[in-house]
Amino acid sequence: MYLHHWNMLADCVTWMLRHDPQLLSTQEWKDILEGLITMRGHSNSRTYKRGAKVVACLRPALIASNVSNIEGVLPVAPESCPELSLEQTHEMIWLVAKTGFRFEFCALDRRASGEERVDSVKQCFAGNMLIGVPLYLSQLGWAAPKVEDRHRYVHRTARLMLKWSTKTRRPDIIQRVNQTLQWSVAEMEALEQAVCRYYTQAFWEYFGRAAVVPLRLAHDVAPAAAKL
Repeated sequence: MYLHHWNMLADCVTWMLRHDPQLLSTQEWKDILEGLITMRGHSNSRTYKRGAKVVACLRPALIASNVSNIEGVLPVAPESCPELSLEQTHEMIWLVAKTGFRFEFCALDRRASGEERVDSVKQCFAGNMLIGVPLYLSQLGWAAPKVEDRHRYVHRTARLMLKWSTKTRRPDIIQRVNQTLQWSVAEMEALEQAVCRYYTQAFWEYFGRAAVVPLRLAHDVAPAAAKL
């Protein structure tokens, strides 16, 4: 049911992220995936206010899609949802996680650095994009199997972290990132571990919840046609 609702609403969410990016809470994402795009409960309740935010976020996208009313359309009954293959399921979960990770990264960098550095953040990802990530990137960038292939993205992230203001002390290896020209495999692994730990801790400090982390598709995908 969750995946079917995502399939129905993916274009709306993409439109929202492209035109008016919103950092939604875990529960707000859950409401979207459950098809609960309505205001429910008492007007002073958390449920009502959360529903109002979700509706406000998605309404412009629905209007742009010439959808005036979704009453009675969502949520879809579980028995009416089409079956998905295991690969389709993995691909949809990957897309949701990948999109969430990239936008959360962007939001955290904005908060922690106090600067608007979207273009620099994009360079930390394979494909240099935030939305519309194609499946062939699922084993590249942060999801590349080899640490040597991940290193360029880890290194770019570490350089952005030099301007982050956090209660947590920035790891020494990140502090030295601009001073090290040649990296051994062991040093690459140490930097990656430090960057991941610092990122997740910083995200918790600023947003009070666990961060979304990138995933890797296990099945084969088409090779990239363009140089990244």
